[in-house]
Amino acid sequence: HRLRRGMYILPSLFTTGTLICGYYAILNTLQGAQLMAAGAASALAGRSFDNAATAIGLAIVFDVLDGRIARLTNATSNFGREFDSLADVITFGLAPGLLAYSWGVRPAIDVAQFPLTNHLRAVGWIITFAFLIGGAARLARFNIDSVKPGSDRRYFIGMPIPAAAGIVAAVVHWQK
Repeated sequence: HRLRRGMYILPSLFTTGTLICGYYAILNTLQGAQLMAAGAASALAGRSFDNAATAIGLAIVFDVLDGRIARLTNATSNFGREFDSLADVITFGLAPGLLAYSWGVRPAIDVAQFPLTNHLRAVGWIITFAFLIGGAARLARFNIDSVKPGSDRRYFIGMPIPAAAGIVAAVVHWQK
């Protein structure tokens, strides 16, 4: 019985790994943005952005493993589902949104020499924020649909948020 109770912790440890990767990605994104703003060598900023992208990629591995381990050990729980969704919003919504803005939109604003630069900042902010909102709404919908009687969690409607974050991270990682 004691071993069985401890099995519930294992998937949560992998979810914590996802969250750590998301936090690390945010810190590296902020560091890259600071280095760019300070006029430091673009290679240093690029390395920070690449570290953030790599952390998001590693978080995808942790996210896949937490669900599989929970199902294999029959250790699924409401707490685990909610904890996983909160970790996903931070790691696969907030972190790639900040990365996309800091890596892609902000440098374009800094080099743009035309009068509509102010609008570019607002459009970039709205698009990257929409990424976060879309991911959070998708996770909330998935959580609601997954507890309905007769629902099958094996099938998704729309793009899973880790896949969307993976696209952003891959673009940043391979563009270095």
